[in-house]
Amino acid sequence: MAKPARNWFQSGCRLPLDYLKRIRRGYYQDRSPDIVMVPREPNFFGGFTSTTHSGPWPYVQNIPLVFYGPGVIQPVGDVETEREATVADLAPTLAHLLDQPWHDDRPGAAVEGVELVDASKKPKLVLNIVWDGGGWNVLRQWPRAWPTLRKFMRRGASVQDVTVGTSPSVTPASHATMGTGTWPRVHGIVDIPQREGESIISSYPATSPRLLNVSTFADEFDLATDNRAQVGMIAYLYAHLGMMSHGAQSAGGDKDIAVVADGGPGDLITNDDYYYLPPYLQTVGGYEEDIADVDRSDGKSDGKWLGHALDVLTTQRHSPVWELYQTRLLETMIEQEGFGSDGVTDLVFVNYKQIDDAGHNWNMLNPEMRSTIEYADDVLGKLQRFLNRTVGKGEWMMTVTADHGQAPDPRAVGAWPIRMQ
Repeated sequence: MAKPARNWFQSGCRLPLDYLKRIRRGYYQDRSPDIVMVPREPNFFGGFTSTTHSGPWPYVQNIPLVFYGPGVIQPVGDVETEREATVADLAPTLAHLLDQPWHDDRPGAAVEGVELVDASKKPKLVLNIVWDGGGWNVLRQWPRAWPTLRKFMRRGASVQDVTVGTSPSVTPASHATMGTGTWPRVHGIVDIPQREGESIISSYPATSPRLLNVSTFADEFDLATDNRAQVGMIAYLYAHLGMMSHGAQSAGGDKDIAVVADGGPGDLITNDDYYYLPPYLQTVGGYEEDIADVDRSDGKSDGKWLGHALDVLTTQRHSPVWELYQTRLLETMIEQEGFGSDGVTDLVFVNYKQIDDAGHNWNMLNPEMRSTIEYADDVLGKLQRFLNRTVGKGEWMMTVTADHGQAPDPRAVGAWPIRMQ
């Protein structure tokens, strides 16, 4: 924590070196603010009922990074690194595992100690899962809510002491860092809204990835296979596109599958110029069953989840219902499109947003967060069984990570929220 100083310059210079590095990595001239303000920990920009998670502090920076695949990933458990480990290491580690050449001039690097059981046999499918907002401070708050992830860590390769690596620690920037293996100061996605000239625009304006300056791992792997590799994403926001690809916007690229939830079942969207949305996903059934499942989870069927009316929450996708239904979409896409059915490795990316959603709506310290993590963890086991059936045992691998941690209720930690207006 920085000590009080006589002026802003002294205060800035007293920030820990790690904080200054993260801020510099996250700064892109002409897109970032001219002045970067860093509240003194644990204070933050936000309110008492609406916390944020953007900053260089360890509690929002520390995240899991897990590689798992029985018979595919060597089961080494905890993996310690001698150098700094960040989410930028995800793309180069995948490149290493799949023998895809990678960039020496990007800061991310393959994590030593994460290896295939048989280097000559590549997985047919790599499923990359992001628990949005599922940083270590959230997981440690609810240690009994994620037994499946804990098993994956123990029986796979769990990289220790991983951080987001940059600040602002927000969804668009972190996902682009995952996908490209470099920092926002290079890839150009710095925040949720960002500057362009004198305007404030979306980080993906008009649902386009044009502000993502550099190629992603999926971009390059797809081209290396002459577009024979299938690439797909099921996500909540366009802000998650950075973890996947530019699709047909890349020279020589094709229209990868990009499915974004707009309002619920039947309201899925994409950018038709660069991506493809399979029409059958608009009519996938089971949503009412998922509502009933969550309704019963608190011990009674009364149309509520932990006291909240499900008819309201499901309209806005603010409950574990969407975790269940999104998994239905994911499984349907994998099966219908034949992901993992041939000798070319396919790539699938999925973001489960509800963990972050629960934090913003009810705070990470409350039981809504525990329930949301429990459902996300159950989904991991469900996906393992599904992949064993459809792709085959020993033929697939998963990665599980997060894009940031979360802020606890300020009244619980003595923080003061700073209003942004």
